[in-house]
Amino acid sequence: MLEWTVEGLVSRFRHPQRFSALRYFRCLVRACPIVSCARPHHALVEATGPGVCHIVLPANLEWGAAIPNPSNRPVAIQNARGIACWNWQTLGPEGCNGPAGNQFGAGALITRTKDGRTRFSIEDRTGNFRDNEGFFEFDVRLQ
Repeated sequence: MLEWTVEGLVSRFRHPQRFSALRYFRCLVRACPIVSCARPHHALVEATGPGVCHIVLPANLEWGAAIPNPSNRPVAIQNARGIACWNWQTLGPEGCNGPAGNQFGAGALITRTKDGRTRFSIEDRTGNFRDNEGFFEFDVRLQ
């Protein structure tokens, strides 16, 4: 298991093949923004119990993770952490934030339940997910 701590952020990847540790450390040496270097290539959705999942959501994937929710029940998000940069080019560090988003809600972790699935995404008001960096990691429980 790969684990690192950066400015109070602790992240654990249960599938280290999805994350390049070498790429991460090269970025640190170059002194680029940490989140611009640390992004898993694919979302990870791992069932951890009945109606409970652990999710790693890369910031560059619009509605990039989903869980089955056949009765369209509400979901509770717990232990949300991570940093996503959704507008670094224009706003610099102000274009990056945690799962709660900035003071206007931009960059927040958002959900949508429809047709028996709950989907997860980043609130990217620019609409250009391809240049987003970073990720959110969280647990989801069906209510």
